[in-house]
Amino acid sequence: MNFNWNIQKTLLTNQSSFQLNLEYASSCQSIAIFGPSGAGKTTLIKIIAGLMIPDAGSITIKNNVFFDDKQKINLKPQQRNLAYFFQTYSLFPHLTVQQNIAFSLKKGFLNPGKHRYNTEVSELLEQFELSNLAHQYPHELSGGQQQRVALARALITKPKLLLLDEPFSMLDYQLRQRLRVEVKYIQQQINCLLLIISHDPEDINFFADDVLSLKNGKMER
Repeated sequence: MNFNWNIQKTLLTNQSSFQLNLEYASSCQSIAIFGPSGAGKTTLIKIIAGLMIPDAGSITIKNNVFFDDKQKINLKPQQRNLAYFFQTYSLFPHLTVQQNIAFSLKKGFLNPGKHRYNTEVSELLEQFELSNLAHQYPHELSGGQQQRVALARALITKPKLLLLDEPFSMLDYQLRQRLRVEVKYIQQQINCLLLIISHDPEDINFFADDVLSLKNGKMER
């Protein structure tokens, strides 16, 4: 079973509370998470990434137990061998495009020309049409360009699980089509699982083997 979780999480605010209560199991390689704003999509992704802790339940991804309250298991994000594309991109403002993409690699990212991984970074720069922007900083980029940098940075580590939160929303139609193909190609090359949040039916049709539809913290089929 590639994806298996049973999650309970309550989020409290000053005026209300939100409950996420999900049970799901699937042998699919790629799953799309669909639903209106406030349905719990990003909360679910953050819980799987280890950035939020469930109140109770378990999360098992490809036979790896990420969380189990009964067994007292809660892997740190860096132990989960995943990459998370943030909707806010979260690029490092003091690093260039090239350095941002290389940041997650273990070798010294500040002088990539001296290291073997320079080839991997160059390939991603070309695939995501960023080669001419390699030495620019995030504040010099458009929103769509920042989005491509964040996508490339998520893929450079060859994760076993890729979490994408609205990854193509800032891109024009033709570029969205091209990058969908590139991301799918890389996913197949590195043989990773994929969870994607999107409001775009074309993203869902292109990537998803199954669709998890959420509303008010619960699953709808």
